[in-house]
Amino acid sequence: MCSRAAQIPATAYPAATANIAPNVLVVAQTGPKDLGPGTVYQSIATETFSAGGDFIFSVYVGFEDGVPASATIAFRQDKADDTPATPMFYVAIDQSGNILSENPVGSGGIVSRIKSGNKTWYRLFLKFSGVLNALTEGTYLILSNSSDNVGTDVWFDGVQLEKANGRDRPTSFGEGSKIISPSNRIDLEGKSRYSDR
Repeated sequence: MCSRAAQIPATAYPAATANIAPNVLVVAQTGPKDLGPGTVYQSIATETFSAGGDFIFSVYVGFEDGVPASATIAFRQDKADDTPATPMFYVAIDQSGNILSENPVGSGGIVSRIKSGNKTWYRLFLKFSGVLNALTEGTYLILSNSSDNVGTDVWFDGVQLEKANGRDRPTSFGEGSKIISPSNRIDLEGKSRYSDR
């Protein structure tokens, strides 16, 4: 941990009227270890999974047309030392919408495809068991640009985590809040009103 104060003269920022002495606190980052470059994660409270049951993690994954690329979405349980408590649940897709790999087999898929400009977006999902390993101290949703070529772009949007409630696929995704009942909002594909399939 490091704390440092510095004086920034008012002349450095013309709109400033006084000197400022900021305090900066640097904290060692914790989170999942050994993630590849091009990977981001979101910590999810373990209490979310306290009742067990199945969950569905879904996200729109965008690829530039004609550019070889791949992306992976995953759910990971970590021990106190930020290493995996169990094998990761994941599904990987390529720019053509082919499922490259998944764990466990049959746990992921594509719900829809949207063409927009020079990009194709796929709604990728992963269904997994929310029963946590006894050693689990942290849980994470992971989005990864798993492309072989460095500098290849992959976009992620519309991240959603929900209880499966007996479903094998995610509910419709639309902008704004989702009410778990019929709604007059149109889903992102513009095909239908929200419904709990």
